[in-house]
This record gives sequence, C-alpha cells and structure tokens, in this order.
Amino acid sequence: MQNLAGISAILKKQYLGLLRDVLQRIAWTWAWTKKGSLTWSGADVNWPVRMRGTNAMSWGVGGTALNSAQSQTTVSSVIGLKQGWLPIQFTYDAQLASRDSKGAFITTMTLEMDNGIKDFIDMMERLIWGDGTGKLGEVQSFSTVTVTTSAMTDALGIGVNGNASNRNVKQGMILDFYTSAGASRMTGAVVTSVDVDADTFVITPGVGSNPTGGDGFYLARPDLSTPVDQEPMGIPGIIDDGTLVTSLQTISRTTYPQWASQLITAGTFASPGNLSSDLVQRGIDKARMGSPGGDVQLWMAPSVKREFIKLGQVDVRFTPHQLLLGINENQNSDDTRPKNSMSFNGYKICWAPDTPWNTIFGMPEGLVRQYPVLDGPSWVPNNPGSGAGGGILQRLTGVGGTYEAQLSWMGNIGTDLRGPNSGFVIRNVNSTIDRVAND
Repeated sequence: MQNLAGISAILKKQYLGLLRDVLQRIAWTWAWTKKGSLTWSGADVNWPVRMRGTNAMSWGVGGTALNSAQSQTTVSSVIGLKQGWLPIQFTYDAQLASRDSKGAFITTMTLEMDNGIKDFIDMMERLIWGDGTGKLGEVQSFSTVTVTTSAMTDALGIGVNGNASNRNVKQGMILDFYTSAGASRMTGAVVTSVDVDADTFVITPGVGSNPTGGDGFYLARPDLSTPVDQEPMGIPGIIDDGTLVTSLQTISRTTYPQWASQLITAGTFASPGNLSSDLVQRGIDKARMGSPGGDVQLWMAPSVKREFIKLGQVDVRFTPHQLLLGINENQNSDDTRPKNSMSFNGYKICWAPDTPWNTIFGMPEGLVRQYPVLDGPSWVPNNPGSGAGGGILQRLTGVGGTYEAQLSWMGNIGTDLRGPNSGFVIRNVNSTIDRVAND
C-alpha cells in the first residue's frame, strides 16, 4: 500500500529531472506470442484433436476381401481458466501531496497504477517461461533463515526450475514452500534479501516446518490454499516430451506420444554438453518430421545465444575498430522485443532473459498462443455485474482515506493450430551464465 511516507522520496525537494525507472520492463516473449484461434465457452476452451487416422487400407486385385473399417481417433483438448490478480492501494493524503507537477515528479495514482501494469506484464513474462506449476525454484539446503537454491551444479535440481536458482525471487515476496509431492512445508515466509551471486535468499520464516532440500517455493496465496499448479501453462510445459508435463490440455503424452515435443539432450544437468550445429539441425529435422509447420524460431537465454556466436567465429571479419559477426541487437522502437539478425540455417535466433538456462526451444510461430478472456491485463470495475460500468478505484470501508484497485488477467497459454510435436527442445547445453540483479 502506498501512503505519504512511502512516496516521500519522489516528492519534489531539491531534485531535478524526471523519475527514472531502472527496472527491466520488456515483454520479450509475451509480445511475440499471438492470441489463440479459439474462444472461451464457460470455464475452458475445448476442441477435438485428431490423434490417429485409419489404417484399414489394403492393396490387391478386385474381388478380394477388405480390411475391417477403422475409425478416426479424436480426443478432447481442454485449456482451463487461470486467473491472476494484483491489488494496489494508496491513501488520500498521498494523492493530494502528489496531485500536481509542483508537488511531485509523478502522482501517486500514476506511480501505483501505471507501474502496477508494468509489474504484472513483467510477471507474465516470467510465467510464460514456466511449466504451469508456479514453482519459482527449488531448495538445495536451509540454515536458520537462509535458503540456498538449486543451481546448475547441484544434485537436487530437477525440472524446468531446477536451474532457476534464486533468479525469480525478489525482496518483499511472500513465499510458500511445498514438498516435491505437493505437501505444504511452510507458508507465509517473507523474503528480506536476495544474494544473486551466492544463489541464496533470506526469509522471515512463516508458519510450518523449515524448508529442506528438494522443496519448491511458490508465490503465496492469501487464503492459504495451495499455489501449486495455479499458474497458466508456459512454453517449457508445451514444448516438452512429458518430462515436466505428462498431460497437456488433458491429453496424456504417454497414451498419445505424438502430443509430445521432440527432445534432444546435449549433456546431463550436472555436466552439460557443448552446442553444435548438428544438435540444432537434428532438432529442426525432428520437429519437421513430427509435424510440418511454419518457419521455426529458436529461443534461448542470453548465455546460450553467446554459444551460437562462438559457432560463427570462423566467419569473423576483422576491420579497423570493428568486429563484424553479422549480428544486430538494437532494440525495436517500441522496445518490446529484441531486434536480432542472428540466424541458424535461415531460422531466426531470439533470446529472452527469463528463458530456462542451458536450453534451446524451437517453435514455429503460432505453436504457443495466448487465450485471454479479455484483452490484456485490465483493472476490475467496482460493479462489473451492474451493467453500468463503474469506477476502478474504490474506497475501503472502515479504513480512513484509503483507496484500492485490482488488476486482473484471466485466461491461459496453450496450443491449438499446431501440436506440440511441431516444436523441439534441446536441454543441458553448456554455457556461461551471468547474473544481473533486478527487482
């Protein structure tokens, strides 16, 4: 909640110039994904998928017996509704103190509401690179109040976030810890500090027993219900062979292996292997054999992108004062996605900071889609059921001069036009990971 004390730093005293935003605010992948071709009906998006065709064909001379007819095999694909919420509050006196350019660099309302949308988009960028479980990372060990997280060299790191370390943890977060079996360990722990270099963060312990190695940590839910499996699906769950997500959109990848993506491993989790052009081309070829689709785009973290640069170093041209690698990484004018001229065999190379480390995802455009109920995150009106619209801000009853608004996104992320077998993933690629603090 924002009050007068909280905005005192931006009220004009002897400062000059505009308020600076040093936080990363680029919807790298979110801006690239398109809306799904199907719409919501009730609480889900549901449509049939043809999984197997008929094999009753035979060859021979006329008059011979025919094979028994076989039916086409179809299954129901269901994308369930997920809901995300972000409340903001501020007091009337804080708004008055910042109401004009003479009083502050930015009004309290603008500071909280406009930047709340940016924070929400930032979170959406993180979850689109998750597996739908909501797990932010995993515990390697715990001592007193310090959580050491699983990193690339740790034996306990598993799943898409086994290599996440503490990259998704921010000061002030409220976390719940759950066992690998989904049982509650500790709820309501508050993050007081994060040490990027040490792969640790410090908490004010919540209710329950201390976290232990192998536990996952999640954003806490205020009603103390489980946060496990509450987030929208992400790319690592869609482009997966069944290791992370055994059933996608209610379809079993064991029963229907053609609903799985193509998997290639460069090495092991603890001992990653070097990137090679053969590995990438194998992934592209396997995806094309699985389901012919559009042009594949390659997505990866910055560290893996540099491994592609190394592959092209034989083509480096040295000129005075320049090193030419054929790479252009200037941002687009809208600053929403990287402008990148890097390519592999004609396939565009893209990167995003939240992509799982040491991993390459190959996917044709249209494989991963958004299914929002409404366009983008939106502020919830006070009386949505009245038919008369309504304001966004609402005064809290019983609380002096305090106003609240709620930001919401309802929908999910999934696939429809092209199945997961038109994509591929290369795991355990060796790369040097550099960490940058960003709250």
